[in-house]
Amino acid sequence: MSLKKVVKDIGIIGIGRMLTSFSGIILMPVLTKNLGAYGYGLWAQVVVTVSLSVMILRLGFPLSIKRLFPGKEITEIRKDFHSIVIFVFLISTTFALLLYISPNIVANAIFDGKIAIVRVVAIIIVVSSLDVIFLTTIRAFREMKKYAIINVASTYTFVGLAILFVLLGYGIWGPIFAMLVMKCVLSILLFFLLSKKLPFKKPDFSSLKEYLSLGIPAMPGGISHLIVDISDKYIIGIFLGATFVGYYSPAYSLGMKVPVFFSGILSTVLLPSLSDYYEKNNLNLVKQILNLSVKYFLMISVPTFVGVTLVGRPILTLLTTPEIAKESYMILSLIVFAGILIGVYTIFKQTIFLKKRTKIITYYWIAGASLNFVGNVILVPEIGIIGAAITTVASYVLVVILVINFSSKELPIKPDFLSITKILFASIFMGVSIYVISLFVWSNVLFLIVLGIITYFSILYAIGGVGKKEIHYLMRLRK
Repeated sequence: MSLKKVVKDIGIIGIGRMLTSFSGIILMPVLTKNLGAYGYGLWAQVVVTVSLSVMILRLGFPLSIKRLFPGKEITEIRKDFHSIVIFVFLISTTFALLLYISPNIVANAIFDGKIAIVRVVAIIIVVSSLDVIFLTTIRAFREMKKYAIINVASTYTFVGLAILFVLLGYGIWGPIFAMLVMKCVLSILLFFLLSKKLPFKKPDFSSLKEYLSLGIPAMPGGISHLIVDISDKYIIGIFLGATFVGYYSPAYSLGMKVPVFFSGILSTVLLPSLSDYYEKNNLNLVKQILNLSVKYFLMISVPTFVGVTLVGRPILTLLTTPEIAKESYMILSLIVFAGILIGVYTIFKQTIFLKKRTKIITYYWIAGASLNFVGNVILVPEIGIIGAAITTVASYVLVVILVINFSSKELPIKPDFLSITKILFASIFMGVSIYVISLFVWSNVLFLIVLGIITYFSILYAIGGVGKKEIHYLMRLRK
């Protein structure tokens, strides 16, 4: 795979993620305005419960599939694929049955006693666990166009069904039923799609040892990472109730939107590509890709931080309700900053995967999750949702420092500090321009956003942050 192929894959995944991210902007106003803060809070708890359960039940297979499938023959992949699918299905079904039979503890702790929601969530968990394996396999084959199309189609199917069910009066059950239907249909379609490429071959569960030995050591780290991402919502729900989760979640979702959008693109494309280069001992190209990833990620995420800090409240008011915007706009800047840290972590952690030192990630995220949990328990009861945002940032700062320290020793990456300085200058200039104009000239939020984008890239181009050479280079890669 050439650098040209990597850039094209990033472009394909970028377009797909842009479309799926936009779907969240469509769905959020419908849910918040029809369900209110309380209903939206319950929906947020559904999402995080499914995410945490699937993270555990997939047993680290997504990481090991992406790392190991590219180097195997198709006949071997066939056997391994079906072994993994059957194994994950049995594990997730067992867990779901236990949850379905005994839902009371989970229902009382985070769903305000609504047992029926927990039982439907149990079914969603099974099909979601399979979806992850199927989609990861497509990524491992580097079929990024197919992966992007499937993601966009499934996302908008869910959004369309959720909006339809909510407008028909199903309330909180609207998005829950939509998720269930979409996940079931997606699992069936993906299974038959992959069966054409990977016809059934008698499974050999002994082959799973290689995958589990690589994936399981990273699981506690992945779970701890997810705990940092979602424990704030659980703890807010326990101490303050579902309504405050409804205040916190829209701001959290919006604040993470742009940084996580771009870090998600990098996460999807980087590891399969870098693994190929690394196995061929092309370390210079590995470093080049990682350096460019840092530069271009910061080029987008830093001005986003500045812009959201200035116009976050009117954006929230537009997308949710005045009540939610009033209660949650204060955490937006903190959440965007946390999103930037996620992106930096996503880039630098590739060195850990390439070195197959996945246990280290476990230790890092256990430290981050411990700090997050303790901080939330102490701060949320005292200062509310802003305490959750503060502990999220603190946790990511700790993990990013640890990951960068590892990378600097094992596979040193030298970011372009001159370019980063230019990005900071252009972002600050953009922020000052938006603030001054908002004081003296009547303008709406859309005008300020467009003005900010034009100002930022104009200044960046003028000071050489983005040059003709880079633009021409990227254009050649597209051909």
